[in-house]
Amino acid sequence: MDADASLLVGNQRLHGEFLQRYRFTMAALLRGDCLRACAEWDLLQTDINRHAVLEELQALPLSAGLDLPRGADPRVLRHDHELLRVSMQSIQNLLAEASVQPPERLLDWIVERLARITAFESLFEHHTERECKLFYSTLDRRLMPAQRMKLYEVLFEIS
Repeated sequence: MDADASLLVGNQRLHGEFLQRYRFTMAALLRGDCLRACAEWDLLQTDINRHAVLEELQALPLSAGLDLPRGADPRVLRHDHELLRVSMQSIQNLLAEASVQPPERLLDWIVERLARITAFESLFEHHTERECKLFYSTLDRRLMPAQRMKLYEVLFEIS
């Protein structure tokens, strides 16, 4: 199988891009550019949610009957997605709060909430690892090539 058509590789690439965009958003926040951070977060949150919905509608149903490894059960992955949605909403709320902080108070405000702000990154990395090591690696091995290609196009050929 061509590495570019690997579901595992596609997921690693896309999630890596999402993580870079998250870090860019957090850097904007730390620079005090709350408008930029809010705008970037809105776009990122939309893209992550769209990807999660596509996975739930397209990838998870294809895994039925594949004898997935423990931890790759579709219910677990849906639960991860819900946890990510809650965490993303929390960050959106925090960014809105940050945007009304006086500039001289912003850094202290961020430090007081740092654990809540950075929790998303840990959650997202854990979810990515679960999908890559357990779910997409299994789909790469067990789906027919035509199924893999079609799913790859749906999930990772995002314009």
